[in-house]
Amino acid sequence: MRNKPCEIGRKTNKESIDLGRLYQVRELTEICGEIYRTALNWVQLGEIDSVKIGGTHLITGERIQDRLNQKFMLY
Repeated sequence: MRNKPCEIGRKTNKESIDLGRLYQVRELTEICGEIYRTALNWVQLGEIDSVKIGGTHLITGERIQDRLNQKFMLY
């Protein structure tokens, strides 16, 4: 089963994304309106770039914005 990109409009708060900030996976789920496991799969499968510090995956706001924009690049 293939994971879909974040859907704009489902709890998306993309206006408040700080492109230079580092976000945790749980924050990614809130922004994208997805469940935690889906967002963690994106990170673990390399579908969204992250840095792992200790046991925490961190994703830049820029990468989250790219993920949100993927929906529009499919057409």
